[in-house]
Amino acid sequence: MGAISLRPLWLLLALALPGSAGATPRIVAAEDLRPQARHERATDLILRVIAAYHYKSKPIDDRLSSRIMESYLDNMDSNRDFFLSADIRRFEQRRHSLDEALKNKDLTPAFEIFRFYRQ
Repeated sequence: MGAISLRPLWLLLALALPGSAGATPRIVAAEDLRPQARHERATDLILRVIAAYHYKSKPIDDRLSSRIMESYLDNMDSNRDFFLSADIRRFEQRRHSLDEALKNKDLTPAFEIFRFYRQ
């Protein structure tokens, strides 16, 4: 079974967020990182694209949720030198619920992990 690449999804997300493509990043304090309405709209768009247009027609389920978690953590800490195993165990509680959160346009789990990463 072939692997789904999540990189095009990140590109789609970047393009879906107004003003994000080619923009100069600004530093936001970790405690101020919160999901915004534009993130919810981008999430909805990405989920619709995955469901309707992805050539493998991947369901948004626990399996995809697990892959998203793995990719997300790998993108932040690919050398495995930032997060402690205790941190990963804490994040693991969300591994199979990301799909439901995404379906509800709830980006809180992703923002919680990212805020922890930024601290």
